[in-house]
Order: sequence, then structure tokens, then C-alpha cells
Amino acid sequence: MAALPADRREILFLAYYLGLTQPEIAHRLGRPLGTVKSHSRRGLRALALDVTERGGPTARRNARPPTRTSPG
Repeated sequence: MAALPADRREILFLAYYLGLTQPEIAHRLGRPLGTVKSHSRRGLRALALDVTERGGPTARRNARPPTRTSPG
């Protein structure tokens, strides 16, 4: 999460660690609700891509099983 821009990191922190809703976050930060929603979506997408690139659970689940070769 440290690699995210500060505004996206702050919004995700408020949502997932403090349990605030997007309207509550918008009010608390004085930002439009649409901005909070888009930053949330983009932040989550960036985190998902990072996990996938590092070989996290999503990458393993979507990976193809190894193919078997016949001896000989």
C-alpha cells in the first residue's frame, strides 16, 4: 500500500482500517463523492495488479497447470 499515491492510500485506509463508507470519507476529507469512489477503485486495482505481478494468490489461481510430457 505504501506505493500508492497519498490520496488513494488515505482513502483506502479510511475505508478498510477505520470502516468508513465512501460518503463518510468524502465528508471527512471535504472531497466530492465521485472523487472518493474513483480513487478507491483505482487504488484497489493498483493493489490487485501488484499482488498479481508478485505472484500472489490471484496469480496462482489464474495460472495454467503444468503440462505433462511423455517420456521418451
